[in-house]
Amino acid sequence: MERRWWQVGTLLPMLMVVALAADLASRFLPLDLVAFRVWEPALQIAPGAPGPFEPGKVVTKRRAYGDLTAIGNYRRLREYHDESFHVDRLGFRNACDVDHTVYAGIVTGDSFAVGHAEPEPATLSGRLSLLAGARFYNAGASLLPGPPLPDVMASLAATLRIHRGLVVYELLERGTRFPPLPQVDSPVAPYPPVPPDRSFGRWLQGVARRFAPTVESPLRVAGVRLVKWLENDSLRPNAHARAAAHRQLPNGDEMLFLPRDLAPLGAGEVPPLAAAWSSYLAWYAGKLRGQGLRFVVLLVPDKYTVYGPLTPNEAPKSEGGRLLAAIEDRLRSAGVPVVNVTALFRARAAEALSRHEYLYWRDDTHWNARGIELAADAVWREVR
Repeated sequence: MERRWWQVGTLLPMLMVVALAADLASRFLPLDLVAFRVWEPALQIAPGAPGPFEPGKVVTKRRAYGDLTAIGNYRRLREYHDESFHVDRLGFRNACDVDHTVYAGIVTGDSFAVGHAEPEPATLSGRLSLLAGARFYNAGASLLPGPPLPDVMASLAATLRIHRGLVVYELLERGTRFPPLPQVDSPVAPYPPVPPDRSFGRWLQGVARRFAPTVESPLRVAGVRLVKWLENDSLRPNAHARAAAHRQLPNGDEMLFLPRDLAPLGAGEVPPLAAAWSSYLAWYAGKLRGQGLRFVVLLVPDKYTVYGPLTPNEAPKSEGGRLLAAIEDRLRSAGVPVVNVTALFRARAAEALSRHEYLYWRDDTHWNARGIELAADAVWREVR
């Protein structure tokens, strides 16, 4: 019996083969083409450098927009802006030459420290560099696994020839909801200069990494974006809307939040988390002090902790502000310098609401240049 190509038994395997071939072929294309921001294309494909980003990578994105509008598919709430991202040889966001720059200190933390949505001078390290009149190194990573451990940080400081400098540890409220990393020693030698390897073997290794299961396929990303474009509440209903919490502010502006930031934190959870984090940060400070490095902690509230109290007819459900206050009190008792900008941010957010000015991007989880400037000023007052 003759088999027709349009029969199900023939057509489905053909479609599967075509889809697999298209996926494999798309991995030779840069993720920059389909990504909505610079973060994902800049990530390191395979471990090699201490930082989370691909050494030497430069990504520029026109009309980037916030992660919450991407997650919840709120196209009309996008705040378009340009993003530019330069990665140094150590895998961190810095445009300057690591080996020929004099640094006064290091800023570490999560994506708030990285500041990918802002130009480099407007990041936390950039603002502190301006205030200090000397450059601060941006060693921001991601929320998980978090900033480098103290021995790795000391090694990074040695590589940057920082002997009596300052380490600013930015800690986001969202990260304090989970216990900190174990207090373990991990001695690491200073990172030697690594000349760029442009050999065929290096190129072949890079090609092989593109097919790793953990690497995002550009074809899949493009497919997801196409589906979300169709689900615009006109052609099809938006099935992603609940992935981002939508609220309206008293001035009529709309703002998006990460739903898990609205989840209540039980009052019984605050004391053990505050004790664990204060103990970890005091240990971190002691380890760096032994290397001749000063240490200051910057506690940053989540977006909802700042703007939740301003939302009409909705009392804030999060105990995050109380958790940050408890960590601050314990750190001060332990003699660790700490800056908690929660009260400052709440007051400034309420005052600027009538002018439609904000400390966080309305379409993103991260702070913007105004929030960063406030925090940098507060840190500089603490350490000056």
